[in-house]
Amino acid sequence: AEYSKMVAGYEEALEILRSTGSAADECAVLFALANDALQRKGDFQKAIDYLNRALFISRSKSYKNGEADALLQLGAFYRLFDDNRKALDFYEQSVAVIKSIAPLTVLSILKQASALNNIGNLYRGVNEDQNITDYLTAKPAADRQKAIEYYSQALKIYRNVKTKGHRRGFTGEAETLLNIGNTHKELGNFAESLVHLTPSLTLFK
Repeated sequence: AEYSKMVAGYEEALEILRSTGSAADECAVLFALANDALQRKGDFQKAIDYLNRALFISRSKSYKNGEADALLQLGAFYRLFDDNRKALDFYEQSVAVIKSIAPLTVLSILKQASALNNIGNLYRGVNEDQNITDYLTAKPAADRQKAIEYYSQALKIYRNVKTKGHRRGFTGEAETLLNIGNTHKELGNFAESLVHLTPSLTLFK
C-alpha cells in the first residue's frame, strides 16, 4: 500500500511536470521510480519501462544529459540481469551521446569514463566489484584485449580530469589502473600487470 501511494504521488508529479517542468525534472522522477521498482519490488520490467519513458522524453526534448543517463541506467539494469548484449549496446549508445554534448562538463566526461569502464568489464567478464560473472564461458584473450582498450580510454579521461584537481580523477585513475593490471595478469602478462598495479596501489593509499 505504501509503495502504491508513493508511485501514485510520483505519477501525479509527472502529470504536473509535463506542462510546467523541464525534461530534467521529469527524468529525475522517472529514474527514482525505476530504482524503486527494482529495489523495493524486484520488478525488472517495470523499471525498464520507466527508463524507456525517460529515454523517450529526453530524446523528444533534445535533453542530451538525460538521454545519456537513461542509456547508462538501462545498461546497468540489463547487466544486472545478465543480458550482456543489450547492456553493451546501451553503454555504447551512452558514450556516443555524451561525446555529442557541447560544451562537455566534467560530470559528463566522468560519465563517459564510467561507461567505458563498464564496457571493459563486460568484455572481461567481471562486474563492477571485479567478481567473475561468466563462470561457464572463460573469456578469450581477444575479449580481454578489447577490455584493455576500453579501460585505456577511460584512464585517459580520468587522468585529464585529475589535472583539473577533481577528486574523482584520482580515484577513477586508481580503479582503472587496477582493471588494466588485473586484465594483464589474467592474460599472463605479469610484467605489464605490475606496471599498472603498482601506481594503482600508490593512488589508493
